[in-house]
Amino acid sequence: MDFLNKAMGQLADLFKGMTPGSRITAGMLLVTIVVSLTYLFTYQLNTANEFLFGSREFSQAELDAMQSAFAAANLDSFRVVGRRIQIPRTKLVEYLQALSESNFLPQNFDSAIDEAIAKSNSIIDSKPLQDFKFVQAEQKKLAHVISAMTGVDTATVQFREVKKGGFPPQTERKATVAARATGGGRLDPGLVQAIRTAASGWFGVTADDVTIIDLNGNVTFGGDMASREPNGPRTPYAEAKRWFENYWKQKIHDCLAVYPGVVVGVNVELDPEMDNESRKVTVDPQPTALETNTYTKTSENRPVAVGGRPGAVPNEVPSNTPRDIATLTRQESTLDESREEQRNAAGHELTTHRKAALIPTTVTATVLVPKSYFRKLWEQDNPTPAGEEPRTPAAADLAKIEQEVVAKIAKTVNNTLPPQAEGETPTSRLEVSSYEDLPAATLEEPNLAATAQAWLAANWQSLALVGVGLVSLLMLRSMVRSGAPPTPVAPVAINIATKLPDEVVEEPVESEPSILNRRGPSNSATLRDELTAMVREDPDAAANVLRNWIGDAA
Repeated sequence: MDFLNKAMGQLADLFKGMTPGSRITAGMLLVTIVVSLTYLFTYQLNTANEFLFGSREFSQAELDAMQSAFAAANLDSFRVVGRRIQIPRTKLVEYLQALSESNFLPQNFDSAIDEAIAKSNSIIDSKPLQDFKFVQAEQKKLAHVISAMTGVDTATVQFREVKKGGFPPQTERKATVAARATGGGRLDPGLVQAIRTAASGWFGVTADDVTIIDLNGNVTFGGDMASREPNGPRTPYAEAKRWFENYWKQKIHDCLAVYPGVVVGVNVELDPEMDNESRKVTVDPQPTALETNTYTKTSENRPVAVGGRPGAVPNEVPSNTPRDIATLTRQESTLDESREEQRNAAGHELTTHRKAALIPTTVTATVLVPKSYFRKLWEQDNPTPAGEEPRTPAAADLAKIEQEVVAKIAKTVNNTLPPQAEGETPTSRLEVSSYEDLPAATLEEPNLAATAQAWLAANWQSLALVGVGLVSLLMLRSMVRSGAPPTPVAPVAINIATKLPDEVVEEPVESEPSILNRRGPSNSATLRDELTAMVREDPDAAANVLRNWIGDAA
């Protein structure tokens, strides 16, 4: 506290000795330094860098184009982090300007289509040329979509149509996708199937017409069923077996999700019959009418009514016309005709049974539980009191916990598996055991020297700025002190007692201050300052000096 009080006193004296202009200048510099340091430590150190385009991930082709644009603009402060680019926040405008000058914009799924439409000229381009441009744009769009999939770095797509002769003419359509996985690995089967499904739906072709090339593994996944997977044929039996194994494995793993580190393996055996259909016919002794036809006809005749001849002939004047001699009387008659035909067949009953193909006949599972899980359960049941060292569980206690956990897991998995087949037992289709899991390698914490070195490497510019500010303050302080006017010396009243010669008392001889040893001319201002300082520090010594001076002058 004494040091702080002295420092505050010196600063107060320094400030009082300044001129008004120096005080204003020093105040403005102090405010500027405080604001700069605040901005430096609250903004620059925390948000010095940022990712371009909102932390968007780019393909390898886009990263290459962006790095070329930055090199052309002499910008080298960027850093590639995974598939993103990190730049200094203060140079964001410069980096965006460099990308704009190189005509680079991040591609989206419709960039190729928009470019094809912009370059299309319906007056000059022919219809086949326009169709070719749009097909190329569709290929680029699909390639960009596949490249955006997780696990795919780059992709290119080729689609072609081949017209074959004949009547009617036929067109063969094929698609080829060449993809490169991220990290130099190979495309996994699930990703290959996703790419195949996307390409077949994109161009409207079947899955057999899509060929996929793995650029990292130098493997081609053909379109036919037998060559879609290099590790084995994709026959209907293999496909069904793989599907059922994945289904039961995922189902068991979901039931055992509460057990950390559990490993599940499943094997499924299928009925190899592809088609099984049976029919049973039962004959009925009584015939069954299949078709019956009935024909009925009725005809009827009625007599003519008695009377003259109708018309104008009977009313004419008699002449040589013929006359009716007699009137005929007709009798009424009716005729009915009926005919029936029936077609019969022997009665029978037809029963058809059709069995599903490739059904599972046997499902076996293996479950492995890490032994560290048993130790965690023991530690949870037997917590270590505060201040004591952790205890080691006994082998018998761990064996008891393992037996309980294994029985519980076996019961859960048995309820998940399909019903037991004839001759199966719970132990024959399920095995639950434990394995010794090795502890994960722990990363060593960095020591103080490494941490300090890393911190200095990241913040040396800030420290340099702080150092420059402190040096500036010291220089300003020196300039102000050298230019300050001398402090006026207050008059010092010294009472010198006069004594008679017989009363003179010899006093001890003290060493004279260095101010009395001066010889020759000296600066009065400096002498006055030294005397003032001496009065403040040691008044007795100052009185002796003045006494000697007065004695010398007398």
